[in-house]
Amino acid sequence: MSDFKVKKGLEKPLKIQGMLMNYFYSWLVASGVGVIIVIMKIMQFSRNSNVSFMSFVLVVIFVVGVVLGLKFYFVYKSKFRKIKFGKLKTVVSNVDIMNVLK
Repeated sequence: MSDFKVKKGLEKPLKIQGMLMNYFYSWLVASGVGVIIVIMKIMQFSRNSNVSFMSFVLVVIFVVGVVLGLKFYFVYKSKFRKIKFGKLKTVVSNVDIMNVLK
């Protein structure tokens, strides 16, 4: 068993493996479906000798690519980016406020 870092702060949402909780569960479902597809392909390959080994390898590469791609995408989407404001400073005086209120 491997250990996963789980961080939860008061102002930050829960993150598991660098992903927000809803992204993590979506990735987990996608990984499970991928494993089921690979297991079905192994069963088909072992029962039917007409199935080529190349199709099995292509399915495995496709599933691994999709699962890793989803993980990288979800980790990227889960990063919080600070909002950068411009360097322009505006000074508002009481006279300006009085002019606006009149």
